[in-house]
Amino acid sequence: MFNFELSINKMYFKIIVASLLCLFTATFVGCKKDQRPSDVLSKQEMSAIMVDIYLSEARLNSLPLVRDSSLKLFLPKEAAILAKWKVSDTVLKKSYAYYLERPDDFNEVYDIIIDSLTVMEKRKADQNLIK
Repeated sequence: MFNFELSINKMYFKIIVASLLCLFTATFVGCKKDQRPSDVLSKQEMSAIMVDIYLSEARLNSLPLVRDSSLKLFLPKEAAILAKWKVSDTVLKKSYAYYLERPDDFNEVYDIIIDSLTVMEKRKADQNLIK
């Protein structure tokens, strides 16, 4: 009877140790910082490119054009923006998808965009006051 209790205690001990190892492993893996792949734009790069794209879209939307015409005008502008930043459309799309899967990071990208646009707007307002 003593051997049976000892083997049950060993079994419980093994289960507890295995559970603690699983818990530790899950915690370690779960807390590991999610590394951005090298072919995904940083938050700063992504926001800078998106600012340029949004400004270009806004300029085109202010023109009295049919949607098809504005799209035909926008595509070369988008290509010029990507060339300026030395980024392919594939990298931009992959980066966009990456940030869409990470809402907190995407919010940070949009915070940078909003800050950038606010600064630009303030500079333009200041220039208009000087004139």
